[in-house]
Amino acid sequence: MALLTVSTIIPTYNRAQLLLRALKSAVTNSRDDDEIIVIDDGSTDNTVEVLQPFMDRIIYIKIENSGAGAARNRAISQARGDLIALLDSDDEWMPGKLELQRRIFEARPEILYCFTDFISNTSDGRVVRRALQEWISDSRSWEHILAPGKMYSTIAELPEQYDDFMVYIGDLNPSAVKSGHVNTDTLVARRVEAGEALRFFEDVPIYEEQLCYGMLAKTGLATFLDVETVQHHSDAESRLTDTDALLESSTRIEITERIWGSDPEYLARYGDLYREVIDEYRLKKSASLISLGRTREAREEHTKMSSVPLAHRLLAALPGQLAHFILSARQRVRSPFRGR
Repeated sequence: MALLTVSTIIPTYNRAQLLLRALKSAVTNSRDDDEIIVIDDGSTDNTVEVLQPFMDRIIYIKIENSGAGAARNRAISQARGDLIALLDSDDEWMPGKLELQRRIFEARPEILYCFTDFISNTSDGRVVRRALQEWISDSRSWEHILAPGKMYSTIAELPEQYDDFMVYIGDLNPSAVKSGHVNTDTLVARRVEAGEALRFFEDVPIYEEQLCYGMLAKTGLATFLDVETVQHHSDAESRLTDTDALLESSTRIEITERIWGSDPEYLARYGDLYREVIDEYRLKKSASLISLGRTREAREEHTKMSSVPLAHRLLAALPGQLAHFILSARQRVRSPFRGR
């Protein structure tokens, strides 16, 4: 059997000082016949200068600033590898990461996409191990999300950097509406077989990756490798403002309706779960609207929900300024009105 090649996609925008860390980890993980595509989303810093020592090893594409979704889509359209791997320009792969996933695809041709756990490093010095569980909104075990697991060594030969661990292969489609389950830096997928499922939203302000996660789940089998393969670097978590929370919940509603709410086959099979999830997002949206004193809009949101908690209905019935004053007086402590 021919060895599978990988196209690694690294979108970047004004991250010249961070990009080298990601790029070096991609080069270390890649074979000579793999390709690394750096898609520059209109950077105005010295990105090109920083990349000069790597120009003989990468494919460099610069586009007008269009957002992460458009950048990834453009790079994927240019890719020629059997597998597509994604890496953000401020993160890094651990040694052996790509080989670990490549061997799974070579051993199990029926697998469409594969993802792993990761380590999260925050700017305040915290290191969060097994960060995926905090990343997603699904507290179930992977055995329940996908299927009973098997040890990696029973499927493929372990790279020398890793001890044995569990692998879970199954249908993620029923659960994908509740949580994306995937961290983009860990994702690898078959390029041709995935087809249009390897697409990202270009017209939403956040969560553009959810289109890819949702469509991959609809298209084929998922595989979760229960091992950390990525160092994710991020700012320290900060408390969402009411405006941020409103944007987050509104976008969640929009993309959930577009991916799953417009799919009659999905709704026929998993309609109850869909309605549970969309109601949860609407509840968070109404909470943000109440906190902002926009109670009329909150009441409108309630008309779209199957049920509304009494506390929400009571506060939404008040004049906006009064509702805002009541919540402010409570110092906005975590309550039924503060979404995750």
